[in-house]
Amino acid sequence: MATIDADAHVIESDRTWSYLSADERRFAPLVLKQIAGEGRVDSGPRAASAFWYSGGLIQPADDNADTAGMSTEARELADVGARLKHMDELNIDVQVLYPTIFLQPTARDAAQERAQFHSYNRWLADIWKFAGD
Repeated sequence: MATIDADAHVIESDRTWSYLSADERRFAPLVLKQIAGEGRVDSGPRAASAFWYSGGLIQPADDNADTAGMSTEARELADVGARLKHMDELNIDVQVLYPTIFLQPTARDAAQERAQFHSYNRWLADIWKFAGD
């Protein structure tokens, strides 16, 4: 029987937003890096030092993922083979991927939201092609 991970996350990167058209580039979320201090001290178990800034909203980047044992390339699906290898190590046959950035609102207007969702979906569709069967 196949093992399905029904709550796997992919961590968005600059590549995610490379699918925005030229006139939509202004909608790409920015990454803010904390350069001093100890990070966020709220409800999450991990302190964040990188944040997405989008639509006037700020949220921790990479806050919802258990990243133990997984390379950045595997988390961001820059290396699909590495992601598949990690899945094999965990005896997972299929992952249902969820966006991490969209766990919270990233836009206050429909045009920005549509552009971001469209770019995200095109990014994952291209990644899916590399997975084979």
